[in-house]
Order: sequence, then structure tokens, then C-alpha cells
Amino acid sequence: VLCETGESFYEYFNSNDLPEFHRNMLGLCFGYASAMMLIEVSGRPDIVMGYSMGEYTAACIAGSMTFAQVVRINYERLKLFAEAPVGGMLSVAATSDEISSFLGDDTWISADNTTGRLLVSGTEEGIIRLKTSFDEIGIYSTELPLNRSGHCPLIKNVAEKFGNIIKNEVFLEPKIPFVSAMLGGFAKKGEITSSTYWVNHMVQKVNFNAAITE
Repeated sequence: VLCETGESFYEYFNSNDLPEFHRNMLGLCFGYASAMMLIEVSGRPDIVMGYSMGEYTAACIAGSMTFAQVVRINYERLKLFAEAPVGGMLSVAATSDEISSFLGDDTWISADNTTGRLLVSGTEEGIIRLKTSFDEIGIYSTELPLNRSGHCPLIKNVAEKFGNIIKNEVFLEPKIPFVSAMLGGFAKKGEITSSTYWVNHMVQKVNFNAAITE
């Protein structure tokens, strides 16, 4: 895929010239378009699942939301996210048991991706402290190119504002079984149709490893 500039989509998407807000909205639309293309080629999926913001795409494919809802809700969500305190995220090659003693009241495990692969979120100072500690003891970690922290208590106030925005949204029961990466398994009736689910989704850890082994 080439953009008007002649760059590949990958180069454009990862360019420093692309604002984070636009990158996220573009990724959302690209994910939806890719899913619809696969459905056109291979048919309706037996189950759906998404990672972080990708859960909105999964909910849309499952019939719980319209794509217009997904775009509208995430437009507001990402605007609010820009108001969150400055922070950061680390990708860490370790288990939760191996790093739990290093975590403080300013750092949290924000995603359990697979065995020995975690994401940690925290304040700017907390992430710097963790990175230094991990380097000293030989735990591999790399800082993500973000200046906000996702899926952690640091954005609780932002999540509450988001809840006020979406409290009147109508979400339908999914027509395709929905695996929740937040819950770490199949969503039960009434779970993803509540605005509370999507508010908690901003703050709670991504239990991707548990979800894919469900």
C-alpha cells in the first residue's frame, strides 16, 4: 500500500511526522478494513478477539457496535487520552513474578502478552527507574515510543470522563462469540453491552495470554 507521498503504508504509519492521535485513528480504520477483507475472502469468523483498541474492531465485527460508533467513541477516547498525565510504557522480557518486587505505586503491569512477555505502564519517573533497574540485572526491556500510559490506574480520571461520554451509547449482544482480552476469556451475556466494560477497558490490564489460551 502506497500513500500519496510514495511511501509505503508501513513507513507512513511509523513516521515521526504522523501525530499519535492520527496514527491511532488510522490504525483503527486499517484494522477494520483488514478484517472486512478477510471476511469477504474467508467468510464470517467463528470467534472474534481484539487487543486493546482492537477490541472495538472485534466488537464491531461481532455486531455489538456499528463502525460509526467505533469511530465516534474512539475519537472522543483518544482526545481524552491526550489529557492523561505524562507517562510511558516498557516492553519487558520477564514474568510477573520476576518483576513484581520492582513495581511501586507509580508502575503497573498493563499487559500480559504471552509467557515471559509483559508491558509495564507508569509515570515518566517510574518507567525510567524500572528501565535502569532492569538494565542493571540483565532483564531485557525496551521503552515504547509513547508519552502516555495505557491500561493502568494513571488514567482513571480520564476513564471516568470517558464513561460520562458513552453512558448513553447502546451496545448489542455480540452475534459472534467474543473473547475479551481484558477478562481473559469469553465474555458472558451482558458484559460488553455495558458502558462500564469499556470504561474499565481503558484502565485494566490486558490479559491477552489468558485470552488466547481460553
